[in-house]
Amino acid sequence: MASVFLAAERGIPHNPEQHAAYVETWIQALQQDKHEIFRAAHDASAITDYLLALERARSVDAERPAAPLVRADAIIPADIPNHEHGRSGPQSQGDPVAESLTAAKSLAAKILGDTARLLPAQIQSGIYRGPIVGETDYHLVQRQSPHSCIAHLKDFLDRSPQVGEQVRIQYTHAKGTVRECREHARSEERGR
Repeated sequence: MASVFLAAERGIPHNPEQHAAYVETWIQALQQDKHEIFRAAHDASAITDYLLALERARSVDAERPAAPLVRADAIIPADIPNHEHGRSGPQSQGDPVAESLTAAKSLAAKILGDTARLLPAQIQSGIYRGPIVGETDYHLVQRQSPHSCIAHLKDFLDRSPQVGEQVRIQYTHAKGTVRECREHARSEERGR
């Protein structure tokens, strides 16, 4: 099923030669368990998102313009440990976007604790709601749960929300639309 999703996403024509055998297999599976189609669709969607995220990561890296080198200690204070390299202190010069992401990870850990996870935004079709809890040179950090945050590249967003702002960020084909999140305000009004 994932191949059908990927083919549709990428515009790859479908070859119907094996279609009858494929449908017959599904009929048998659905006769045994009518909920199997929902599990398969969920799994296929997750696989598709994963593969497309890998493709997006490669295309973003390939399209990223060469940026001037920036000292990492200007972005990441020297007293924040560098867990990826097993050392503390300033890093060597490198990719400023990667350094910004490292600073965002440190920020998420500082706000949510050591068990915090920082996940990249799914820029093809992701939807995220929550407060903006931090900002680095290239990223906005949005809290999703008590233990996770999302890193949004500012270049993909139509506007840059302020830290503390409750927003909904919806991506469509690597373009993020930022809107004030009104569901939170409505639920507070209902509670009064």
